[in-house]
Amino acid sequence: MATASGRLFAVAAALALTAMMVSGCTGDGEAGAFAAEFGDDPAVASVELTSHDNQPFTGGVSGQVVACAGLADREVTALADRLSSYTRENGARMRGLVSLLADDVELIVTGHLETDAAAVETALALRDDERVVSAEIAESFIAVVGADVGAAVELIRGLPELAATAPPEARSELFVRTEDRVVDVGDAPPRVAGALAAWDALVAEVPLTGMRLRDDALVMTLAQEADYARAAERAGILFPEAEPRLAFASELIRLGEADGARARDLVGRLDASELERIAYVWESGSRLQIAVTSKHHLDAVARSVTAVLPEGTSEAWVVVDGDAESRVDLVVP
Repeated sequence: MATASGRLFAVAAALALTAMMVSGCTGDGEAGAFAAEFGDDPAVASVELTSHDNQPFTGGVSGQVVACAGLADREVTALADRLSSYTRENGARMRGLVSLLADDVELIVTGHLETDAAAVETALALRDDERVVSAEIAESFIAVVGADVGAAVELIRGLPELAATAPPEARSELFVRTEDRVVDVGDAPPRVAGALAAWDALVAEVPLTGMRLRDDALVMTLAQEADYARAAERAGILFPEAEPRLAFASELIRLGEADGARARDLVGRLDASELERIAYVWESGSRLQIAVTSKHHLDAVARSVTAVLPEGTSEAWVVVDGDAESRVDLVVP
């Protein structure tokens, strides 16, 4: 699995300091007891605790335990067992749960032996997977960050089988994304499976570079806008009653809460020389943002776009790509 040891050690140092402050300054009995139990554990790099109140001996505690980097599987399992036993024995007083972070894979420790053992098994499998950057096994979901688009898609494909070893409650929702969220798919397993089926069918027809599952749409990112007509045609044939509906973004058409129809309407009204100046058009609702490739094109594009804004556009503006401060608001008819 890809790791970020430098960042982890920096975080661990900060968490260790936080733990000392919590146990030493709040006077909370449960926080102090937990820190005393695990602060010197040889498998623990740091402990971050959150006290539920600051009254001595009455407040509960929750938080995160960071394992030392590179622990062997058996050492992670043993540490999780110790945390689980402590939580089981002291859960009524803790009134909260701790999580265990081992090399960028985090799991909730519930105090239930079978649940925690299943979570550890899944966590170790994810930790050993080179496609995984980081992962979380929570009480009601499993979330995984893939190393790249290909890795993320393959993780979506294999996650249901892997999740079969996880606690049943944690399988309620599955989330897979890349760090840049070019792939960002998460929902109940049947909906995630539907997104994967759509990807597999459409990537065989046109090159795709990403997908994002929203409440109302599955947005596929085309490698190039020129493939839109083909993609839309095939989607209509293959998924005529898709739920959620399919929408297509590209390097030219970027989507918020929209299907791209307004942005494509605008693009279709511009000539080739005008389009050469545009980096992308972003659409969300009835709003449009037009990004230009250079500040030298700002005024000219603002004029040409204003003249052809699609009917029903509520707000539109032009910016230089990468410079939000350059925004020029357009007069909407």
